[in-house]
Amino acid sequence: MKNQNFSMQSGDDLVLRITVKTAETCLPVDLTNATARWVLARAPGCTPLVTIAGVLTDPTHGVLTVTLVPADTDDICAGRYHHELQLTDALSKVTTAMTGTARLTGDSAP
Repeated sequence: MKNQNFSMQSGDDLVLRITVKTAETCLPVDLTNATARWVLARAPGCTPLVTIAGVLTDPTHGVLTVTLVPADTDDICAGRYHHELQLTDALSKVTTAMTGTARLTGDSAP
């Protein structure tokens, strides 16, 4: 899934609930025994600023969550960043399941 864009205030809590579906049939992908890794970087190919393990909340229906806490984005300046979700299945096959732009807005509150 490309162009999965979102906005958030830096330093806030945010839960991304993601359903992974096949490109061909748009049916949920069974994520049983898979692992998920979500990253936030300045641009594609750059070293991640944030890396979070996704939690498979309903793996048979392709559902996972990525939970950001204030410490994840507190020190990141406002701007547009690249984010992506990478899955590794039970056979160690790696797939980029989602990419997009994360727009962080500044936070003046201490």
